[in-house]
Amino acid sequence: MHESQRTAAIIMVGFVLALMGYVAVSVALFRVRHRHLQVPKDPSPRDHSFLLHYLFRQWWYHWARPLVAFLVRHHWHPDALTYLSLVFAAVSAVLFAGAQTAYAGFVLLLSGACDSLDGRLARETQRASARGAFLDSTLDRAGEILVFIGLCGYLRDGPFLYAALLGLGGSVLVSYARARGHSLGVDFNRGFMQRPERIVYLAAGAVLDPLIRWQIDLGPLADQGGFLALVVAFVALLSVLTAGYRVVAIARRLDGEPPRSP
Repeated sequence: MHESQRTAAIIMVGFVLALMGYVAVSVALFRVRHRHLQVPKDPSPRDHSFLLHYLFRQWWYHWARPLVAFLVRHHWHPDALTYLSLVFAAVSAVLFAGAQTAYAGFVLLLSGACDSLDGRLARETQRASARGAFLDSTLDRAGEILVFIGLCGYLRDGPFLYAALLGLGGSVLVSYARARGHSLGVDFNRGFMQRPERIVYLAAGAVLDPLIRWQIDLGPLADQGGFLALVVAFVALLSVLTAGYRVVAIARRLDGEPPRSP
């Protein structure tokens, strides 16, 4: 490894450790201050899922409130966050394709943050509209497609390219199944690997990838995408399973038969 590459790797690992430390301390303090916080008996998929715990989501909602208040004070339009989310997703895709995984993961988190804030900002400013909802959903899909294209570029020289392609197809099918079901009168948004889970897991895998490489000898896997490649495969598999579950569940509801639990 050249000296410049070694310096870049050290900077990236330091960035990862600092980000992990901040999140760990912040979540721990939130838990201490809200020690009586419990998962509701029947939480909605927006509030809790098997792969993205209720505590983590409530921690983010806690930090989102002052951010939304700041945006309201400075007269931000919700559509600006929607467009900014797409821009961050595109930047993340370019960074993935350039093998800058930690930075790509961080920018992907920024994209997800903008996506989660635009709806809240619209409600706070009484600007919620059908147009805004349509733009949000459509540009979310566009951003996610860009991210998976970037991952395909990153994994292009190994077998995990097929995992990225599978993840791309699965993510589109998850969203399409819900949208098509909703148009037919069935609003069903359950499943293991939904958009928030995909963003968090891909971003976490990307941010942790240089740290894993630094600490563990991955052998042949190091040249095939490293730790991030395994995360992409995991996300892809569960995305396809989620899409299949939604198709079956929605079809049963359209037939008047209640869906079984996943």
